Amino acid sequence: MLRTYKKFVFVRHPLDRLVSAYRDKLETRDQLSTFDFHKNVLEEVKRMVRRREESGGGVGNSGGGGGVSGGGGSEGGGGVSGGGVGVGSNGGGVGGVGGVGSNGDGVSGGAGGSGVSGGGGGVSGDNVTFTEFVEWLTPTNGTWTQTQRNEHWRPVFDLCAPCAVQYDAIGKYEHLQEEMNATLHWLGAGEYSQRFPAPDRPSFAASHRSTYLRLLSSSHRIRLLRTYLLDFLLFGYAMP
Repeated sequence: MLRTYKKFVFVRHPLDRLVSAYRDKLETRDQLSTFDFHKNVLEEVKRMVRRREESGGGVGNSGGGGGVSGGGGSEGGGGVSGGGVGVGSNGGGVGGVGGVGSNGDGVSGGAGGSGVSGGGGGVSGDNVTFTEFVEWLTPTNGTWTQTQRNEHWRPVFDLCAPCAVQYDAIGKYEHLQEEMNATLHWLGAGEYSQRFPAPDRPSFAASHRSTYLRLLSSSHRIRLLRTYLLDFLLFGYAMP
């Protein structure tokens, strides 16, 4: 049946998508919409990461801090959400121009700096550090829980199956303005063209990617790159 549909998907730099999801769903806790995310992830972090740390396993943190504070508030979205199936060949309008993240990439909220907050890899209270998040998200046994497979941070190759679905078009978040509008015209829905942030205005995640990566030990960075390796290779993103 998919042969009769126009199929497209939009992708984003894997680490920018990850940082965006962490900030929006875990680091920023003043939004009611993030309550379930934080609750579910925190429960698994306590069970799967902190207990191991308490028993001597440890969660290394080469950069010290427990996350990044300020930097303009929360950032929307975590990248691709959904399978990106577009419009049927026999008409019927636009079937969901999704796949660009749940909240887009607009930066909302306060001003403030972008310095690293906190010290040490450990955590008190209910905060989940970026190091803990990565430790939890990259299990060494290769088995993911349902929460770990959430679409906000799940690798796109697993989420949208580009090796199984022959997409007619693959767009990139970094060129969202021109590529999304070109896709809409291709679908015969040019009247729905949108204006997106100018390409010379980088998102918080992209401009602070290295800040978050410095919080990780070399072993955590390797685990993270292994998890998203196919996204880097399939969609032409340079490895950091």
